[in-house]
Amino acid sequence: MAVKVHAVERSIDDTLALAAELMIEMRGACTDLNLAAQVSDGAFAKLVEAMTELQAARSSVVASHKRMDKIREALGLRTTGYTTGKTLVADEELEVKAETAAARLSA
Repeated sequence: MAVKVHAVERSIDDTLALAAELMIEMRGACTDLNLAAQVSDGAFAKLVEAMTELQAARSSVVASHKRMDKIREALGLRTTGYTTGKTLVADEELEVKAETAAARLSA
């Protein structure tokens, strides 16, 4: 699961970087075409709006990642296999820890 979470985080970061590159290219094109700011303002505003939405999505994914990690810790699970992705491994006392964790999470 952690591999997927990291992939989603990377994907959003990569998309934000591409959007920033697009903005630079748009600026260059506007300069080359000698366009007034009023002509291209709407296009820039929409790109900034999209980047704002991407940043909000990034923040949500990061928050979700943190919450999943807290749940993992509360259940007594550990992560292994850094280079091949993280795999959750249960302790022998998982049932007892799960009940305790559930009580803590609902409190």
